[in-house]
Amino acid sequence: MDALIHAACPSCHVEGDVPVQYAGKVIRCRKCGQQFTVPQPKPVDNRPVQQHAVCAKGLDELDEVGLAPMSPEEIEHEERIKKKMIQQMKDSF
Repeated sequence: MDALIHAACPSCHVEGDVPVQYAGKVIRCRKCGQQFTVPQPKPVDNRPVQQHAVCAKGLDELDEVGLAPMSPEEIEHEERIKKKMIQQMKDSF
């Protein structure tokens, strides 16, 4: 049984549970495409993070909740865009 973290897209508010190994990593909402960071697990009242069985499809389970981890190419593309925007902002001053 793997622990899951409840996550919600900050843009379209779709909610779902994501495997705990994605805590702190950037994922993409399959509904609206918004990228956001999975929150760190927060045990309540010193109870362990809730445990669930991961389906046989592995990460395909994320399809059901509408969330997916970003691919390395998506992360690299996002970083290039951020750098370009920062440079444009610096150039405008």
